[in-house]
Amino acid sequence: MKPSLSIIIPAYNCKRFIWECVKSVNLDQDIDLNKIEILIINDFSSDGSSVVIKKIKNSFSNVRVFQNKKNQGVSYSRNKGIKNAKGDYIIFLDSDDYLKKNCLKSIFCEFIKKKK
Repeated sequence: MKPSLSIIIPAYNCKRFIWECVKSVNLDQDIDLNKIEILIINDFSSDGSSVVIKKIKNSFSNVRVFQNKKNQGVSYSRNKGIKNAKGDYIIFLDSDDYLKKNCLKSIFCEFIKKKK
């Protein structure tokens, strides 16, 4: 099933925050997770973020991880996410941010209104 929404998360030295960020998407939303894919682009982190990101990938089936071969910056990482996104819509989320509880439902309603 093709996801409706791709959430792109560039990740650089974010081991303290990335779990809460992804949790806010996967556990705090009132929406079918099959409609969402999360793309984490690890921008050559050096703080152990890779270990946390691997645990996230193993915990959630809708997470895909990409690794930059060297630090490229947020724009490069977002563009890499766009190239690999499968969703009809794309949202960027920083690795130290989180979504408020059930906000994706409101976002989807806005997408549908604008589409009509």
